[in-house]
Amino acid sequence: MFLRALLVAVVETLVAGLVFADTYGSGSESTVSSFLNNVINFVTWTIGPAVFIGGWIIFAYNLMAHDERAWDKAKNVIIGGAALLLARVIWSIISSYAPTH
Repeated sequence: MFLRALLVAVVETLVAGLVFADTYGSGSESTVSSFLNNVINFVTWTIGPAVFIGGWIIFAYNLMAHDERAWDKAKNVIIGGAALLLARVIWSIISSYAPTH
């Protein structure tokens, strides 16, 4: 649930930034690129590690509580954190397919 909310917040931030840059930045590609780089850096270096470590904390807590489903409860959070950590790599792969002018 938290990961969905986080993903929605990141997407909304990206869309808001694109609308702002298009409206007030007179279509400046450097403004949009700078904004997207800042968002990717924030997600990669702040949110990603927090979610990844939080998943391991959930796993450890449930394991210490002798819960046999400890891994099932924590694996999605760990995978989500790893995906957020790889946001820069994913972004570079996606942007490598974008047409250049």
